[in-house]
Amino acid sequence: MRIFGFLKKHFDESEKTDQKNGLSVREAEAISREFGKFLAEELPVIKDAELLPHTKEKIMEALNISIQQFRKQTDFDTSKMLNALETCRQVLSTFAKIDSCDQEAVSYFNQFSNVKLVPEERKGECIDLITKYMKQGMVGQ
Repeated sequence: MRIFGFLKKHFDESEKTDQKNGLSVREAEAISREFGKFLAEELPVIKDAELLPHTKEKIMEALNISIQQFRKQTDFDTSKMLNALETCRQVLSTFAKIDSCDQEAVSYFNQFSNVKLVPEERKGECIDLITKYMKQGMVGQ
């Protein structure tokens, strides 16, 4: 079952609000699905937080609520879904705010679907930027 259908099937359809975060389960579902679609269709080479469909914090909040909902269940599909959501959280953590001095280069490199397609003479620069912003994203800026 695809991630989007699985989320829709297993989320509580009520509008109750998560007391800690303020997002309803339905909102968390929608944001998690939108982020999953973004990862599948638009994942940039250099993880620019400005390209995310919502703020990094809001997506993390939604993923955390999603994970909470799935931890209440025990079937095999749920276990696979929890792994997928954890992976989404890990990928999200690599997104960072791009410094203004790097924005032009990052925009250029993000035109490519992967590093292999970057012209050989600029691959080193691309990899350096990937590393720089992955580290920044992981430490939370």
